[in-house]
Amino acid sequence: MYDLHTHRNITFLDNLYIPCEALIRGDQTAIDLYGQQVYDNGFKERMLLEEKDLCAAFKNRFHFQASPLSEEEAEFPLAYGFVVYKNVVQVLHMLAAFYQPQNLYCINIDSKSPDGLKKLLRGVESCFPNVHVVIGPSIEWGSYEIVTAVWNCLSYAEKSAHAWKYYQYLTGTDAPLKTNLEMVRIFKALNGTMNMSYDIFNKTWLQGKQEDGSPFLPIYKSFIPALIPRPAATAIVGSSQVADYLKWLKGCWIPEELIWATIAGRPDLLPWPGAVPNSLMYQLKGTTEQMLAQLIKGRNKTQRITITEDFYGPATFDTPNQNWIARYQGWNSDDLLKCNKFTHTSCVFRVAELAALRNRPELTAHKINFEDQPVAFFCLLKEHLRRSLNPEPFDARNYTRLPEVELLRGVPLDELSMPKASVNRLRRETRG
Repeated sequence: MYDLHTHRNITFLDNLYIPCEALIRGDQTAIDLYGQQVYDNGFKERMLLEEKDLCAAFKNRFHFQASPLSEEEAEFPLAYGFVVYKNVVQVLHMLAAFYQPQNLYCINIDSKSPDGLKKLLRGVESCFPNVHVVIGPSIEWGSYEIVTAVWNCLSYAEKSAHAWKYYQYLTGTDAPLKTNLEMVRIFKALNGTMNMSYDIFNKTWLQGKQEDGSPFLPIYKSFIPALIPRPAATAIVGSSQVADYLKWLKGCWIPEELIWATIAGRPDLLPWPGAVPNSLMYQLKGTTEQMLAQLIKGRNKTQRITITEDFYGPATFDTPNQNWIARYQGWNSDDLLKCNKFTHTSCVFRVAELAALRNRPELTAHKINFEDQPVAFFCLLKEHLRRSLNPEPFDARNYTRLPEVELLRGVPLDELSMPKASVNRLRRETRG
């Protein structure tokens, strides 16, 4: 049942020659050469739209896995919610990379998307029974409609009879950094906790609203990609108080970033197994930032970068060094990031970043664009397919040291692995 190579079609990725190993090693000659290559996205879209048998075309041109790759994966199905609006061929490649027949997929399409995108993704829905497509609202950056789009798929997944265990959100410019098997082991390590980012929000985002009118207080910021266990989704989707809060967010700026940490970290208002009080996570965040600020006070930029790297410790393929693991996204404010191009202050990962991406502990990378050095995207997919069909040893035990997981186990705040190791480094620095 779990023969990894039985009846597998030879797809576009198989026939695409790129020296990905050299690129991932950081070979500068290969980077210079293959960074110049382009991909005719429009031509492939036109070819697909002309196909008489879309199901055969999808299965022949993209690697949609036909059967579970292992018993472990079959017994731990996942769910995904995509929000997409352009570059349908990139979306199809990405969907195929994440696709497993035991999982559940919901795709929210922006209503202003091209007709070709809608037709092809509707075609995917008709070919694969575990894929659901919804035409959502027209989305503008920072508007409320993204909340509706996100909720369309989360609600669909939660209300379905499918036995998925964890849910994650993706966009059309994401790429997998972990295989399905690796993700399953990471989700098991999370032990029913929800993984999300935590930050203080900018009060100007309320657009004049009074914070004390919110059904949930205090309000915190967290990026929309989160890893949500089924019990949390059930509690969130079924809560009238959450529904009231979502209505209250209408008129706010970037409202989707005011959801998860505000509602999911309040077990007193929204109880569910695995809930960790957000007050503890913000206390931890504040303590960590104060310690780091103490270390770098008065240092020059080069010294600050070195100290920050030492403080957090190395992030490696199976060892996260900070709590949020859903997505790896680089920002122009990050002194540690080596990135050559930014869009809306967010790094656009290209060929030169492949070496760093291959070693990240997060589940996905964002942003990767077909229009900009598409070889980076294809190398990530080829590497992902290689490890999917030829699994390498992967131990997720380091993910059990994430703060939420340890707090749920009853580890005291001052004994958490993150930032306990940082505290020890701080003490050594102070003594030195």
